[in-house]
Amino acid sequence: MIPFLVIEIIWRVIFGFALCAIWICFVLTAFGLITFKVELELITPTEILLVASVLSTLVFLGFIKLLLTFYQGYRIVKKANDRQRMYGSNFCRMKTSFTGKPTSL
Repeated sequence: MIPFLVIEIIWRVIFGFALCAIWICFVLTAFGLITFKVELELITPTEILLVASVLSTLVFLGFIKLLLTFYQGYRIVKKANDRQRMYGSNFCRMKTSFTGKPTSL
């Protein structure tokens, strides 16, 4: 489970940087600081970058929402493992074997 989380975090960082680059290109194109030629006459470069930016943002948000279920499962497993390491393997037996008997004077 840990290698999956590491790969997912690295992938999310790379995708996040690419997403920022797309939005920066859109802003620069919107203000006319950079230009590029589009073969289609129906759509402008600014509109292409806007659509690409919005769609990539939605895909990124969907990816994060999807992986939140994996993180919740990881938290449950980690909590159980931490509890087992903290109390040892005899935790359940210790809890059930001790009974409270009243003391007599």
